[in-house]
Amino acid sequence: MYKNYEDKLNTILSNAKGEKVEKIELALIDDLENSLESLEGITKDLKGDAQIFKSLRNRVQNDSAEGEQRVDQIQKYLQDLQRQAKELGFNAQSIPAYKRAGRVINDFRSLTQGRAKLGGLLSL
Repeated sequence: MYKNYEDKLNTILSNAKGEKVEKIELALIDDLENSLESLEGITKDLKGDAQIFKSLRNRVQNDSAEGEQRVDQIQKYLQDLQRQAKELGFNAQSIPAYKRAGRVINDFRSLTQGRAKLGGLLSL
């Protein structure tokens, strides 16, 4: 008599265990799918961000190179201006554009530091 109950109890427990396992597995699958969807979204965002970054990196490289050329050109102008001002007997520092040139070059240099400061960023 107890054997019959024991068999029934074992059947119920094995079925219950199977149901619980299936429920847990379904929950894990849902969690996995949610995490995968989230990661796919992040990956899509990163691809877009990487494209934007590449575009900005190229712009920074081009602007930096062009800025270096302008600095060289401005420094030549300043040397010529200083020489001419000396010949005429006045101080080139009294010319507003001369003063402004130093400030603008310093601003540019503070951003680029001769490209060294941007080197790490540009190599990404």
